[in-house]
Amino acid sequence: MLDRATNFLEDDCMASIPDVSAASITHAAIAHSHVRDALLKGTLRPNERIHQVRLAQQLGMSLVPVREALRKLEAEGFVRIMPHRGVYVSPISRAEMEDVFAVRLAIESMATRQGVLRITDKQVEKLADLISRMEVALCSHDHPQLLELNREFHFSLYEASGREYLCSLISHLWQKSTRYRTSYIQLPERADQAHEEHKEILAAVRERSVKKAVRAVRNNIQQTMLGLLSSSDT
Repeated sequence: MLDRATNFLEDDCMASIPDVSAASITHAAIAHSHVRDALLKGTLRPNERIHQVRLAQQLGMSLVPVREALRKLEAEGFVRIMPHRGVYVSPISRAEMEDVFAVRLAIESMATRQGVLRITDKQVEKLADLISRMEVALCSHDHPQLLELNREFHFSLYEASGREYLCSLISHLWQKSTRYRTSYIQLPERADQAHEEHKEILAAVRERSVKKAVRAVRNNIQQTMLGLLSSSDT
């Protein structure tokens, strides 16, 4: 009887819940971060079931914040909540991957154009420093750090544009595409290639050449997309 009750709690559709306390909101943020990190690192695989009761016990919290976190993850496209069946990691769709990178090409080109026009010398030196730090991470095979620095490098350029809404759109798309890139960036040849592409971006920005910078950013995105599509076929 207890097992059946537990299963019901775990598999029941995500019924509406009353207002939650500040503590529950904080716990929901913790649960969201925990599951999202597991998704991005590949610990949770596509189509794998997420056991809500087990997760709540592991994090030392009730089901309420866990369910709140899973709702948010569903809105972000990371999980699917299936009534009476449970919660599952969303599959990686080739069509979705192509769509995400196509939109990224368009709006990151826009952000790059504006960024190069408005970037300061101090911001350019930050890009150079990030390149140096990426090289250290590359040599030590620190792939999580490499991904983090890669993001900071691109967004340092995009945010120089002063286009906050544009950058928020890019950030959302990066959240979607990080799932794809996590395993791919660990391939040594791609990591080395991407590092050279970042150097080309920096060189173009130093020249204040909009045309060269946009071409370099687009090439970086396209090479990542082509590599991901190729690896998904193997």
